[in-house]
Amino acid sequence: MRAPGTRCPSREDLEALRKLARTTEATKGGSPSYSLWHVVRALEELSKEPLGRPALASALGLGESSVKTMLARLEAAGLVAKLPRGHCITDEGRRALDAVSKYVKAASCSIGGLQGFGSCVAALVPSRPPLELVDIYAIRDHLVSRGCRVAIIGYVAGGAAGFPGLPDHIQGQILASLPLGRLMEAGAEGALLVTPRACEAALMEAAVEILLSSCQEPPG
Repeated sequence: MRAPGTRCPSREDLEALRKLARTTEATKGGSPSYSLWHVVRALEELSKEPLGRPALASALGLGESSVKTMLARLEAAGLVAKLPRGHCITDEGRRALDAVSKYVKAASCSIGGLQGFGSCVAALVPSRPPLELVDIYAIRDHLVSRGCRVAIIGYVAGGAAGFPGLPDHIQGQILASLPLGRLMEAGAEGALLVTPRACEAALMEAAVEILLSSCQEPPG
């Protein structure tokens, strides 16, 4: 069921996001050596032009064997198609890419004076706004499980944003540094996640997982 206040994706967008998430699931052979962030980056690169495995590996900073596995999964999911030379994105792949940018708003940021956040990434995920510390801890678990142990987690609700548990002057410092105008649309509500730039991959995976767990059933 959708969490109260969640702006869930359409049925088609939700299925496209699920396909994306499944491309990074562990198998009997273990977990893949690439993340959802790499998958999204790969689709972005392939949306510009068809690419072969060596070029895509160079663009993503991955080994060719990892890219080979990723492309095989993306092809099986119908998100990319194989050409005589290289791969190209499919219509379904474009839908998945569009769904990420539509429902997971992200922007670069810099919070001066806050250690580790001189170069950071902020994302707004349409889910139930985490107004209580227990909700904050649940979201932090998503990030910690992916190796990101430093994060600032808050909410957007009723046109306002805040970070439960933090002193008012720290909240003010953070809010003054975030590009909220780029993240918040009219009526936007959800979880506001801020991580160091080094945690960008973990942030992407956690954001999509939070969105999917908030929308377990597609809207009618």
